[in-house]
Amino acid sequence: SDLCREMEYDDSAAVEEVICRVDDVPEGGMHEVELRGRKILIIREKGKFSAVNGLCAHYNWPLIQGVYSNGTIRCALHGACFNVTTGDIEDYPSFDGLNPFTVRKQGENLLISTTEKRLTSDRHTKPNWIRRLATEKPIIVVGGGPAAQSLVENLRMEGCRTPIIMMTKESVTPYDRVLLSKRMNIPAIPLRAVEFYTENHIDVRTNAEVTSIDPSKHTVTLADQSVYEYSKVVLAVGGAVRKLRNKGTDLKGVHTLRNHFDPASITADATGEDLVCIGASFIGMEAACALASEAKSVTVICTTSEPVPAFGDEIGRSIRLYFVNKGVKIITNARVSELRGEEGRVKEVHLVDGPIVPARCVVAGIGVDPDTAWLANCGIDLDKRGFIKVDECFATNKADVIAIGDCVSAPLPFFGVESINIQHFQTAQKHGLL
Repeated sequence: SDLCREMEYDDSAAVEEVICRVDDVPEGGMHEVELRGRKILIIREKGKFSAVNGLCAHYNWPLIQGVYSNGTIRCALHGACFNVTTGDIEDYPSFDGLNPFTVRKQGENLLISTTEKRLTSDRHTKPNWIRRLATEKPIIVVGGGPAAQSLVENLRMEGCRTPIIMMTKESVTPYDRVLLSKRMNIPAIPLRAVEFYTENHIDVRTNAEVTSIDPSKHTVTLADQSVYEYSKVVLAVGGAVRKLRNKGTDLKGVHTLRNHFDPASITADATGEDLVCIGASFIGMEAACALASEAKSVTVICTTSEPVPAFGDEIGRSIRLYFVNKGVKIITNARVSELRGEEGRVKEVHLVDGPIVPARCVVAGIGVDPDTAWLANCGIDLDKRGFIKVDECFATNKADVIAIGDCVSAPLPFFGVESINIQHFQTAQKHGLL
């Protein structure tokens, strides 16, 4: 197995220590211990013991707070699931697995056996065993989000030796976009270190905007007019943020939140000033929460009767009251008429049949559209909303052109659904696996 093969290359010092008593671990349950500064989770099932890292490999949440069932532990925070015997990922959103440890009984105690190397990390990244690539045209992956990242990793982990080129129009390698609206005062967190791509023979091209595809010639063309041939091309282009169309949206201080450089400019404009978030779904509400302690005032403009309408009125009401108690003002059933400024910078948000809201910084979180407008003349079928139409294998209507992630409309045969678009981090990762 990969685990046995990997352990053959682990020449670090062996570690063997008593970690707890046998009776500390309930039958069918879990027990958390600490070994040399690392949390370890011990599981007991039908008299057998297993052990893995005690923190989730996604956001380091304590797995002792999760749910154990049938040989897997599921994190309580975002639902990442791991096999407690191998440490492997059973369900996303984590990109990494856990380190497994050997546990055995020694009298009334439990003894753990591992190595120094395994104790240096709370997560386990599968190594790449490929040493030489095939001499063939590359697989080109267009995009740098979770679907693209999941795909290139899984291709290598499954032994694919074809050259891989990931092309992202952003200026940095793939990062955790989810955190942009949650922690606006910190830099974007890369999904992988640069060394990871080198070690796995993944050629990441930043500032590489693909502007067209010629399926008949098996080529892609970039904004700088450079042309690349491919054996297969995978479109994982995600979404393009919607922008306000009201008068005054070109004023300084008006922002959208999509790219890694957006949080810093928003924070700079909002600090000590009146902030207005237009839109009351995830981006608008998370931005309001993240900046509540920085801004002079925070107001959320909500077009529906309660924020986050996808959750229903009852949950939306609870969310609204929570934010109000934190000092955030939420105006419901409201629509923006225009933005007015002073000396080129936004000053007020005017509502239709509503109050004038002071605003020196505006964040528009009004959704995204599929980033597929550039495909209009490439012969690739899009649905009426602009999503790429794919079959159950994520193939498009053009040979060797595949599409995955937020930009696709795919069937769900198990549920009898002919076509559906699901924009979700874990779903995008799953597409990269399938």
